[in-house]
Amino acid sequence: MLLQAGLAAIMGILLFAPYLLEAQHSFGQQQDGNETFMEMPIERFIPYGNNTLNVHDIGIDTSRQILFFTDSDNRALVLYDLRNNITKSVEIGPYPYAVAVNSTTDKAYVMHACNCPAGLDVTVVDYSKGIESARVEDTVVGVSRYAAPIALNPNTGRVYVGSGSGSLTVIDGSNNNEIVGRIGKSINVQGIDVNPKTNEVYVIDNATTLYKIDGATNKVVGNVTIGLPPDEVNATGNILKAIAVNPDTNVVYVINQILYGSRSPNEGVSFSTGYLVAVNGTSNAIISPDITKSSLYLTINSNTNTIYVMSGGGIVEVDGLSNDVVLRGYVPNLEEYISHLVVDESTNKLYLQGQTGIFQVSDNDNKVNAPEFHNYFVMLVPALAITAAVILTRRHSNKGH
Repeated sequence: MLLQAGLAAIMGILLFAPYLLEAQHSFGQQQDGNETFMEMPIERFIPYGNNTLNVHDIGIDTSRQILFFTDSDNRALVLYDLRNNITKSVEIGPYPYAVAVNSTTDKAYVMHACNCPAGLDVTVVDYSKGIESARVEDTVVGVSRYAAPIALNPNTGRVYVGSGSGSLTVIDGSNNNEIVGRIGKSINVQGIDVNPKTNEVYVIDNATTLYKIDGATNKVVGNVTIGLPPDEVNATGNILKAIAVNPDTNVVYVINQILYGSRSPNEGVSFSTGYLVAVNGTSNAIISPDITKSSLYLTINSNTNTIYVMSGGGIVEVDGLSNDVVLRGYVPNLEEYISHLVVDESTNKLYLQGQTGIFQVSDNDNKVNAPEFHNYFVMLVPALAITAAVILTRRHSNKGH
């Protein structure tokens, strides 16, 4: 009798376990310690258009719910109205590359990346009368050679344009877009972000240094060198690749890309690994050198104090209070390389810049209490197995009588 019950229990486990495993998989969320693993389905797809193959940057005006992306194939800045699904393309000249949006003045600033006269300029697009009336308002000429990143302070109207030739150019957007300064002649700018609350500008070079600049004086007032994470004992160097600052906490987040070979591209440098680094913007002290592995792109929702980075084809969510990873999101059916992402702080939706269009995802509606499911899963298998054993044993006993 005991042997029969034991065999029945084993049969019960084999019978029910596959269904429970399938249920666990389709449940869509798992948890490991403090990290949640969750599917983040695509909520909306915004295609670029048939003739658009090279989109280099993306921006957002959260108050007007307008997305911006640079379309170098059509020499245009494209505006997309998220509320009304209306698209407007504004021709601005060759090779539009990076865009910065001032939602206070309803202006977008675009830099051009080319070895041509336009490569020295920044184009100003005014969309204050709606995207259908968006137009080129001004062109700021002679800004910088080999211009790269661009950022702005919406409170002061100043626009900061980086350059690989060794300077940071300052444009006064509130005063006829005049060039009012050039900072750090030896800084080859890789990335820029601004804290409008402190009027401080944070710049990373194409090496290992994070600079802090006083926006009132245009003077460098601090810097910190970001080296290799402690565990990367086999790495030969690192390069800083992306930057974002939370204006509410004044914590600066940097993507630190790790090198595993020579710095020379001809000797097979590997750029496969990067780390998210947190730096105290007030003291310039490194808070955490290796929060999580990541790709080269990040964005911050300052309203929720949440940092988002791309990693391994998914989205990693970091709690800015603890600097711990709290969510690893997987976007099903996303088969494109993502080159940039932005977050809409008013809706907590993320926009991922792909190769054929922009993908909208969010984690707002997908969170459920995963730990309890795991507990029930552990309990259900033996419970169902015992039930099956009892039923089979009773049937056998009844047949014996």
